[in-house]
Amino acid sequence: MSEGTQTDSKLTSEETVKAASAELYSDILVRACRNGWRYPRSYIENGFRRHLAELKLQLVDQGYTVVPDMTANDPQVQRTISRTKRRLVGSRQFSCSHPYWRDE
Repeated sequence: MSEGTQTDSKLTSEETVKAASAELYSDILVRACRNGWRYPRSYIENGFRRHLAELKLQLVDQGYTVVPDMTANDPQVQRTISRTKRRLVGSRQFSCSHPYWRDE
């Protein structure tokens, strides 16, 4: 992909995807905890990695390009990334009242 067309596509940074994935997966864990399900730390760590990989695949399927954080410093790219982050994190339906997996 050339530089000219890359700025016209939907872009998001690796950091943004990681942050959104962590927030979304945390919400999944909180809902599971409210239903009485608790998981060992090793399962949760693997789950975070799988969730991140799946989110990246979904974004690519939707036409996004995940750029390294160094590329994300370009002002035009940063505006596009900010819009994407608001869309990803803004779609959350649950808040994280207590991330029990951090207490272990």
